[in-house]
Amino acid sequence: GAPPEGTPRSSVAEEAAEVTVYLVHRRLRKVQRYFLNPYRSELFGTPAVLRVPAACGAEELYAAAFRVLWHVVPDFEPVEGRRPFVLTAVKRDGSACSQCSWRRGCLGCQVPVGESAPVVRLRDEATLGINWDADVLEKQYKVQIAAHVHLHESVELARLERTSPERLTQCLDGLVKQEQLTAYCRECTKVAGEYTETAHTKALRIWACGPLLVLQLKRFHSAAGASYKLHNLVTFPMALDL
Repeated sequence: GAPPEGTPRSSVAEEAAEVTVYLVHRRLRKVQRYFLNPYRSELFGTPAVLRVPAACGAEELYAAAFRVLWHVVPDFEPVEGRRPFVLTAVKRDGSACSQCSWRRGCLGCQVPVGESAPVVRLRDEATLGINWDADVLEKQYKVQIAAHVHLHESVELARLERTSPERLTQCLDGLVKQEQLTAYCRECTKVAGEYTETAHTKALRIWACGPLLVLQLKRFHSAAGASYKLHNLVTFPMALDL
């Protein structure tokens, strides 16, 4: 249905958007030496990825998580009010709570569920800990199934991309390739009378070449906020026409 009158459009868009959430398997180990909490979280198994609305009900979130995890507990019979795990808000490494200060020694605030539970608001690439029920983990969790990882064809393509040799001419083509961006325009700002940004084309050009050519290779690739080191070999010709 339509949102209530007066609801900001940005809030509606944020709630309708989907986010990626990481699920990490955790179990608690009691330790003899500790500072604030006698239990320490321990990760195991293979993490899972979940796509859910940025704002969703707790029941919907638990159901979505169970759909991507049911294969590791295929013998578990879903019963109303009983779940094989509890979801907790944790840091990426699953070591502690992502919401509380470290001074509290919190290992992860539980995502409440029930009729009175508030809507769960998730940020993109948030991490939820899967705290398995001890009895389910011991009797019904399938270790061999959980250890099996299906590799998508894109994984092999990415590996080839990172390891295949590059030609020096390809590197130079990438250096002078045009780039589309949005930036401040002085003339447009004068005409409009206010700060204005317009589409621009940015490109590097080789103006002249000296007697000696020194090339510095960029060994890192960045995309979508992530970066990784390049290990590709670079082949070069004995004669280079610039």
